[in-house]
Amino acid sequence: MVCIIPLFKGLPEAITTQLSNQAKLLTFLADDTVVEQGEHGNALYIIAHGLFGVFHIDDSGNEQMIAQLCDGNFFGEKGLLDDAIRTATVRALKEGSVLRLTHKTIVDISEQYHEVAQRLQHAHKNNQMGSSAPTSSGSSDDSSYPDGNFPVNR
Repeated sequence: MVCIIPLFKGLPEAITTQLSNQAKLLTFLADDTVVEQGEHGNALYIIAHGLFGVFHIDDSGNEQMIAQLCDGNFFGEKGLLDDAIRTATVRALKEGSVLRLTHKTIVDISEQYHEVAQRLQHAHKNNQMGSSAPTSSGSSDDSSYPDGNFPVNR
């Protein structure tokens, strides 16, 4: 499954096998929360299937959906790279599942295979420079993600 995710597509089989073996599959029902705004980010999540909403609570306490993510999209890479606090909540909009790769797993694999670290850094850099988040499943206004895969720091 990991090898079809745009973030890891084209990596050598040894890397994708190791990532797949370390990933934990989590299932969520509609309205279940995957990650909460304000939490410490310690994992990368890859959507295996389903539809997930990205919600941000502003300073006034108003919650707004800022993106929808679907199969193959991922989020949480900034927390892995910067030890950051989550800037949004991700919630299942319908039943779905995600693969979770922990910080320790990613660090261990990145130390063995520098290409993994480079890809995460590239995704993080593009996310910081991106002008806007997608507002519907699989679409993005950020031209640096032509495949519609918009990594969101959530």
